[in-house]
Amino acid sequence: MKNHKREEYTAFQRKIMRRFCLNIFGSVFVVIILYLFLWRRRFGDWTVKALEYFMKIGHEQAFYIYHSCFREYKEIFFAAAIILVFVLMLWHLFRWMTRYFTQIDQGIDALLQEGQGQICLSPEMLPFERKLNAVKQELEEQKAERAMYDLTSYGFYMDYAAGNTAVYAGVSHSPGGYAELASISRADGFEDTVLVPVTREDGSVFLPETVLGINAATQKKEQAEGFIRLFLGKENQRSLSGYAVNRAAFEEAAALQGKEADENGVYGRVGMMYEDGSEFSLELFLPTDAETAAVKEWMETAAIPYIEDRVLEEGIFEEGALFLLGGRGLEETLDAIEKRLAVYIAE
Repeated sequence: MKNHKREEYTAFQRKIMRRFCLNIFGSVFVVIILYLFLWRRRFGDWTVKALEYFMKIGHEQAFYIYHSCFREYKEIFFAAAIILVFVLMLWHLFRWMTRYFTQIDQGIDALLQEGQGQICLSPEMLPFERKLNAVKQELEEQKAERAMYDLTSYGFYMDYAAGNTAVYAGVSHSPGGYAELASISRADGFEDTVLVPVTREDGSVFLPETVLGINAATQKKEQAEGFIRLFLGKENQRSLSGYAVNRAAFEEAAALQGKEADENGVYGRVGMMYEDGSEFSLELFLPTDAETAAVKEWMETAAIPYIEDRVLEEGIFEEGALFLLGGRGLEETLDAIEKRLAVYIAE
C-alpha cells in the first residue's frame, strides 16, 4: 500500500527535482560568469570607462575611485553577488511551485461550486486530481441525498404534511393509507394538495404486493388454479395487506368499515415529534365519494407492475435532485441519468 502511494507521486517528485536541479545548475552557471566577469577584471575595465564617461574625469582618477571603492572590496561584492543569485533562483523556484498550490486552491474552490465538471490539474498532479474528484463526487452524492430528503419524503408523508418538504413521493399501501394521504388536503395551508398516480398512456403503475403464477410444466394444474382462486377470493383478500384485487373485498376496505367518525368526518389523528422537540399532528378524515371514486379508477386502470429496483430509483432521485435544486441543467441531468443507468444495466 505504501509503495503504491509512493509511486503515485513519482511524476510530481521528478518534476520538482528536475526544476530544482535546473535552478542549481543555473545558479552555478551565473556564479561562474560572475567570477569570470568580476575576478578577471573585465568588470573593472568597464567600471573605469563608465566613471570616465559619466563623471567626466580622467583615466587615473577614475581608476583610483574604482580601486578604493570597488577593487578593495571585490570579495565582498562577489559574495553578495553569489548570495543575490541564489536568492533570485530560489525565489523563481518558489514562485514556480506556487502554481501547484494555486491549482489545488482552484480545485478546492471547484468542490464548492455547483454545475462544475471534472477537476483538471497538471499531468504530474494526477494523484491530487483523482483525490479532489473523488471528494467532489462524494460531496455531490451527499448533497443529492440531502436534496432527496429536502425535496421528497420518500415513503413518509408526515414530513410533507408538516411543511418540511416541498413534494411527497411514495407508495400508498392500503385504503387506510390512502385515507391518510387524502386527509392532508383538509389541513390548513394544504388545500391545494393533489394526489397524482404514476401513469402511462396504457394505464397506471402499481407496485405488486404478491406475485403468483403457475408453472407451465406442472402436473398439478387444477390444484394450482384452485389455490389461486382461493387466494384471490374475497375472504382471503380482506385479510391481506395492500389493495385487494377482489372487487368486493376492495370496496369493503375502501369504505373503511369499522371506523367511527365525528360530525366533521374525523375518525382519528396521527402525530410525531421531531428531534428539536417540535410536534405535529394530522387529523384523519374518511374519504369523500370523489376520493373513493378516484382510487377505484386507479385500481381499474392499474396495468403496469413495477418491480422495485433501489439502485435504479436512487440513481434517478440523486441526479434529478440536482436539477430540481437548480444546480444542473435539464439536458445535463438527463445525460447523467442515462449514463448512470447505462452503467448499471451493463453490469
